[in-house]
Amino acid sequence: MAHQPTPLQGGRGPHSFAFREWMNENVLCAIGDSEDEHRVVAFVPIDGAREYLAYDHNTRLDNILHELFHPAAPPDGPTILSRFVAVFCILIELGYGAAISRFVDHDWNDHRLPSGQNYSGFPSYPVEAFHQNFCNVQMKFCVPKFTRNMQREFEDTRILPIAEKRVLSDQGGVATVFEVQVHASHNELQPSGLATAVST
Repeated sequence: MAHQPTPLQGGRGPHSFAFREWMNENVLCAIGDSEDEHRVVAFVPIDGAREYLAYDHNTRLDNILHELFHPAAPPDGPTILSRFVAVFCILIELGYGAAISRFVDHDWNDHRLPSGQNYSGFPSYPVEAFHQNFCNVQMKFCVPKFTRNMQREFEDTRILPIAEKRVLSDQGGVATVFEVQVHASHNELQPSGLATAVST
C-alpha cells in the first residue's frame, strides 16, 4: 500500500514546479468546433509528458515523487509511467501531486479519463471540491489519438487534436464535411495526417 498523502503534500516544490513549467511551455493548440472554428484551445501532449518524466532513467519523475512523499516510500515510478501519466499531470496541475498514490491504489488510471461529474468510484482526497477541480482541468490532458478506421462521436467538451481544417462540402444545415489536419503527436492515420470528419 502506497503512502497516503495529506493536503499539505500538494507538490509545490521545485521539481513539481519545473514540470508544471514544462507543461505550460509545451502545450499544443487545437482549433475549435464547427460552431466556432476560430476558437483555439491548448492541450498537453501526454507522450511528451511521459518522455519528460522518463528522461535519464526516470530521474525527473523520481525527483518529483521524492519531493512529494519523502520520507515515506512513493508509488512505483514505472507504474505511473505506464498507466497514470495523464492523471499525474492533472494532479500536478492542481497542486495535489501526492494524491497520485490514491489513484494508483485504486487503479484509477488514464484509461478512465475523462471522469464524469458523478463518477462514484473516483478516489477520495481530503480537499474541498477535489473531484470538481479534477473535472474542470482534465480535458487538456485527455485528448484522444486519431486512428485509422476510427468511427466515434465525442462529447462537445472534448478537445480534439485538430491543427487545421477546411470545409469540403456543406449540406445546407444537415451535415458539413471537413478535411482536418491532425497534430503529429496524435496522428495514427495515414502518413499525411489528413482525415475527413462529418459534423451534424
